Amino acid sequence: MTSIQPTAASIPVCDPSGKVLGIAENPAMFDAVTAAWTRLGVQGIENWNGPLGVETMEVDKVEAAGRIFGDMELIMSQRYLTAVQSGEIVFAAVVEPKNIETAAGLAKSIGARELVHFGRLAIRNF
Repeated sequence: MTSIQPTAASIPVCDPSGKVLGIAENPAMFDAVTAAWTRLGVQGIENWNGPLGVETMEVDKVEAAGRIFGDMELIMSQRYLTAVQSGEIVFAAVVEPKNIETAAGLAKSIGARELVHFGRLAIRNF
């Protein structure tokens, strides 16, 4: 099994703006999503797991309350925090607007869940 190293060290607070976020239940699923998104041209896929991931998501939950989409972000932040606390992987990446639906569809077909795009003016669930 692949050992996923968290990338949260360079990202103390997850800024979801312009990103598609989701939950992979295990490293194999995360690797499959990463491979599919990379083929689509998505780069810089972030992941949060383990203690650093929990810390990152706890900070993000606090920060979400002050954002423009505070209510929705707060709900999603709690879902992502719960997932990381239970050993799952929260992932995020900036996806070109023309590829958002395709990226979300690919991730869902692999088994990822809680796919959300945080756009400038709207939040879309997939």
